[in-house]
Amino acid sequence: MSTTFGISRGDLARTLNTALKFAGKDDTIPMICGLDLSIHDGKLAVVGTDRYRVGAIRMDVKELTGGSGRLGFLGRDAVAKLLKVIQGGTAGQKREPLMVRVELGIFEVVDVDNTRIALHLQGSEFPRMDKIPSTTLGDEATCGTFHINPDFLADFRFAKWNSGDSMRVHAVSPHKPLLVTIGDYFLGIQMLIRGNPIEFDEFIAPWLDLLSPESPTSAPRKKAPAKAAAKSPAKRAPTKRVAAKRAPVKRASKAAK
Repeated sequence: MSTTFGISRGDLARTLNTALKFAGKDDTIPMICGLDLSIHDGKLAVVGTDRYRVGAIRMDVKELTGGSGRLGFLGRDAVAKLLKVIQGGTAGQKREPLMVRVELGIFEVVDVDNTRIALHLQGSEFPRMDKIPSTTLGDEATCGTFHINPDFLADFRFAKWNSGDSMRVHAVSPHKPLLVTIGDYFLGIQMLIRGNPIEFDEFIAPWLDLLSPESPTSAPRKKAPAKAAAKSPAKRAPTKRVAAKRAPVKRASKAAK
């Protein structure tokens, strides 16, 4: 059975580039040196992990056929090859539609000019990413202090796509991962320095559903306390102008007359 869907050139490039920031680079663990792709709830899900971080993106697609399920794994080299073809260009070129077809282990992308690029999907087992650690966005954040690799955490900034999006970081305890969400499209997991690499077989809660705008895990907003009336700035005393003293006019003495 084949799966097909449409997506714009810019959206696909941005999704792959962002997820690749979190993909593994250790050749001794080839099953994480790339991106895992799937269709979840009618959306394209792309996931990258290096065992210390996870970056998961959910993107809208058009004309989807084939239902939900895992599409396969694209190695880092294959992703780089695809990005060389589709990324960049003008704003109009980024909006150009692409058609993607996945069948018999081949990931094929076709552009408006009918130019095709076909990539082989690897059959290696990717860590189960349909679940996240027991720490979920619904847990109470009680961790006041934690230790983290600042370089790793800084990479999450690349997942901010829109100027109005904000990063939400959820810390529960010094021994559980941080959860990072941005908008309704990105979910990240960051291990703390004192923690161990992510153990994927311990995942127990669906993670993709947490990206829904109607997520029940979102905490209700607290009303901000009423601001005290702003004090008007103190009035400065008017500056007194000191009249310049005029030199006395000397009168000529009678003797001088």
